[in-house]
Amino acid sequence: MKNLILESSIFKVLKFILKRMWGVTMEKIIAKVIEKVISQMSDNFRKQIIESIKDLEVAAEATQNPWDDILVLILKVAVGIE
Repeated sequence: MKNLILESSIFKVLKFILKRMWGVTMEKIIAKVIEKVISQMSDNFRKQIIESIKDLEVAAEATQNPWDDILVLILKVAVGIE
């Protein structure tokens, strides 16, 4: 389903319009939406997210895959965990 949406002609047209007419990429819009959503999370939900990320960090350290560590780092930065 995800690939179908990303490959749809409507999605391609939207990306083209955003880039050509407003000089904005879909990635920038998604980053702004994520930033806004994270900044508006309730405290209780933020605490749960932070605990989940800490659990993921422990799990990532136990694997040999460096991409696990990179994903945890990205999540920590996105949520603002030091």
